[in-house]
Amino acid sequence: GVPLGAGVAGGIAARGRPMVVDDVGATDVVSPVLKERIRSIAGVPLVSTRGVLGVLHVGCVQPRRFTDVDLDLLQMVAARVALAFERADAFDALRLSEQKLRVALSAGQMGVWEWSIPTGRVTWSPALEAIHGLDPGTFPGTFEAFQRDVHPEDRDGLQRRIQEVLESRHDHRVEYRIIRPDGQVRWVSGHGSVVESLGGRPITMMGVCMDVTERKRIEQAREATAAEREETLRQNEVFAGILAHDLRNPIGAILTAAELLLARPESQGARLASPLRRIRSSGARMPRMIDQLLDFTRAR
Repeated sequence: GVPLGAGVAGGIAARGRPMVVDDVGATDVVSPVLKERIRSIAGVPLVSTRGVLGVLHVGCVQPRRFTDVDLDLLQMVAARVALAFERADAFDALRLSEQKLRVALSAGQMGVWEWSIPTGRVTWSPALEAIHGLDPGTFPGTFEAFQRDVHPEDRDGLQRRIQEVLESRHDHRVEYRIIRPDGQVRWVSGHGSVVESLGGRPITMMGVCMDVTERKRIEQAREATAAEREETLRQNEVFAGILAHDLRNPIGAILTAAELLLARPESQGARLASPLRRIRSSGARMPRMIDQLLDFTRAR
């Protein structure tokens, strides 16, 4: 390439404006082809939104004086060429973005959907068809076909949620069950947004959907385990309460009987007094043990 500012093309690029050279031999020309064959040159910069992309120039093998009309035509062509370069770059960037999106969707096992509200046409990506247990290209493409896949118990709730989103225009997140053609029930999570017309009417809903069946199974298993644990603790507490009630009454009676026997003169002998005191001491410890049992049960 020609360094910026060097030669005819470099000068045009550096200045950012057209240049006419009537006598190439009298200028500092870098290209040997121009030196040997070209006598006159007219050039214009290729300007895009990012700046100067390059230079477009034409030359004559015979001396010529280029006119303003020639430069206007050359600038028109240069503008078209610069626009083509910009579009090519934009297309490459779009293609790269789409490739990154496909990789992200594939990694997340997500499918893409789009619903044209005026026409009722629903478009699914192959990944979303696979989530619904369909072969690529076999989804009928209607809202009714989508509704048929939704579990009957979730269908009304999903319809209400869609209506709420259309009225509020807010992004939505919803989870529901589907039934695949083979009868398998799966949980899916949908995320999307509403696209409005210039007049503010909803014209399209679009978003992504992913299979969350395994996460749902784990959540349900945790909930079931927690419920079972709560029920076990409740039953233990009830059992401990019943046990404490059934133990306190006879212990109270035993302690009362022991106190009455110890109060009698004939019970003061070592042969009766010692066992009665042991009964009274053990009986006095029992209420504390029962309270500790109840505290332990409640703590769990």
